[in-house]
Amino acid sequence: FILINKNLSVDRLYGKTPHYNEQKENFYLIKIEKYKDFFLNKKNYQKKFSVLKKDYYILDHHITLLEILRIYFFCYKVFLFCTFKFLFKKKVFNIKNNDCFNILFPLFLFSFSSSIQRSLITSTALANFFKNKKKTSVFVNYLEFNPGSVSVNYFIRKYNQKTKIISLQHAYASKNMLFYSNNSKDFTKQNYLEGRKFCPSPDYYFIFSENLKNLLSKYYKKKFFSIGSLRSDLNKRIVKNNSLLLPKKKPNILIAPSIGDENLIFDYLKEVKNSEKYNFIISPHPTNYENSLIKFKKLKKYNFKFYTFKHISTQNLLIKSDLIICSLSSIAIDAEILSKDSIRLVSGQLPYYFQLNEPIKIIKDYKSFLNYLKNFKKNKKKKSVNKLIKFYYFKLDNKSYKRFWNNLKKI
Repeated sequence: FILINKNLSVDRLYGKTPHYNEQKENFYLIKIEKYKDFFLNKKNYQKKFSVLKKDYYILDHHITLLEILRIYFFCYKVFLFCTFKFLFKKKVFNIKNNDCFNILFPLFLFSFSSSIQRSLITSTALANFFKNKKKTSVFVNYLEFNPGSVSVNYFIRKYNQKTKIISLQHAYASKNMLFYSNNSKDFTKQNYLEGRKFCPSPDYYFIFSENLKNLLSKYYKKKFFSIGSLRSDLNKRIVKNNSLLLPKKKPNILIAPSIGDENLIFDYLKEVKNSEKYNFIISPHPTNYENSLIKFKKLKKYNFKFYTFKHISTQNLLIKSDLIICSLSSIAIDAEILSKDSIRLVSGQLPYYFQLNEPIKIIKDYKSFLNYLKNFKKNKKKKSVNKLIKFYYFKLDNKSYKRFWNNLKKI
């Protein structure tokens, strides 16, 4: 049994289900994403791994330097071939009779700069790993239909056809995110046809949102189960924290950037001329925390003041906040469920990755943002929390881990 995502709650999967906890053959497979950080903080990572109380393997150990060089050489040859081939076939980039060549062709070429290589390196390492782990019966992951990870399903089946692949819904899902907006004709129930005629897909999908359920029913040909979110049982994961040292009698405003929306949020915040009237707290996405802070520290030249609390989760900061400002982040939804005011900042120059019919206020320009900031306490309206929970999380009852194990037994 393999879990490859470090965000998966250990106690939910192992601590409360003795029957599965006693199976010593269960183990973790860990992919290192930030090599520099890993080597600089190796001892801290080892301590975290020891908490798992299970065997674990580092996926990056299962690929050789020669294989990596071959992948880069192969990608370089394909890059040259595609560059010259599609340079003279501009009609390939027409969408509904609109010439999109100048937009799509550079993006197509840019995809060869790292994403394709990274996907093939991960897939090759997994293929090598499964050649030696023939008895692995279940592979649990958070990969979903991420384009860089689709090949993982193909390579696992190539070397271990008996392994059942289970994908867990990781976070917010929307038809405006392209890897959730798929075509039914690209999928099949038959695993042996995948990789050539059809897109490789997991054998089972464990989901939590009604939104994703509606999307999957249109194209996914295999079985999915609604279990709730293993990482988002709000009344369990959020605890009281008294370590926030903030000036009193000021509204606490939480800024929660996701990955890729930092510049958009930055442009809005630099328009705030009276930041001293509020306690602004910036809590970037944990996987991009340091890089995001480098960006937001530039707000100082605009006299924008803010606080950071690196060792306190965004969810716990949420409890202490009066207003939550996001763009892509699902923290905006958590805030509404906890009866906290939240808004999404957007730009007409960037796509909307969430659905516009969400019960969350959308701010489209600087003037509206500054006006809302000035009057947000007057704007708050009560919303049906139960409907929000059902649509986004299925249930928040601290029993997601039980539904996980119960459905796993059925497979």
